[in-house]
Amino acid sequence: SFQGQQKRIILGERLFRSAQYRGNDPIWYTEGRIPFEFRPRHAMITMHIWFLHKRLLIDTVDPHLALLVQEELFDILWNDTRARIRAEGVNELTVNKHLKDVQQLTFLHLTHYDHAFQEFANDDG
Repeated sequence: SFQGQQKRIILGERLFRSAQYRGNDPIWYTEGRIPFEFRPRHAMITMHIWFLHKRLLIDTVDPHLALLVQEELFDILWNDTRARIRAEGVNELTVNKHLKDVQQLTFLHLTHYDHAFQEFANDDG
């Protein structure tokens, strides 16, 4: 329904803005010594998106809604990424190529997070 879709968009937007806020926290780029550049900033946002993704996967109240919100969250991430690529001043004709490259790198990061947390899932140390 239209109202259901509107609710998912609002939830996805709020979750994304939360991840974006945490990923852009200046402490990462000052005390954390992470370079304030496109790729490291995107990696920080991606890491926070991954946290939300994992949380949505374990939702038992309404797993179908959680899945739809997760899809919306990633749609918002890609739209934001496209805007940030444009803000870097790349040629408009290459924006989609750059987006594809960033998406591949993002999925690689997410896969590495999954593997790391599977490997150390029972680590009490």
